[in-house]
Amino acid sequence: MKEAGLKYDIGKARLDLIPAKAEIELGNVLTFGANKYAENSWQNVDDAINRYTAAAMRHINAMRQGETHDLESGLLHSAHAACNMMFVTELINQG
Repeated sequence: MKEAGLKYDIGKARLDLIPAKAEIELGNVLTFGANKYAENSWQNVDDAINRYTAAAMRHINAMRQGETHDLESGLLHSAHAACNMMFVTELINQG
């Protein structure tokens, strides 16, 4: 009989808890942005935290008005907002 293996992962981030559909939608927004601008160009935007926060707010505002999808990309406003806030989170943690 095999002995049980050990894996020390208590207290580590449970990335498996990220909902799969949301992860795909986020990837779709990132792909759209990479094609429109350039891969990872968001990292070099001036005043990025304020600008990405404002962008997230615009997408949320559109949702509050009943729009589900961004007119330009055809992707979910919620995914755009999540992506913008992901950028903000990343930029704050780089600081």
